[in-house]
Amino acid sequence: MTSARPPLRAWLDVDYAGQLITSNRANAHLNVGVDLNAEARSERCNGCYRGLQGLRTRLEALTQRGGDIANRARDLFGAIEALG
Repeated sequence: MTSARPPLRAWLDVDYAGQLITSNRANAHLNVGVDLNAEARSERCNGCYRGLQGLRTRLEALTQRGGDIANRARDLFGAIEALG
């Protein structure tokens, strides 16, 4: 059985990984020279981006509940929105 990641930890992960995802998505076409991993890295970043964007509707629903859950959902939603 896996335990759920605490919401604050999830926000920090999205904040950190979001920078990496955004950077790789923005610079994928700028690669000069031979980068054997560029296409795979770009595909992984695009997949992560789509997955995080897919969470937005669920997070929006959680923000309607109020309380601590809503506050954490808003924080996580904001981090995902910052990805662009």
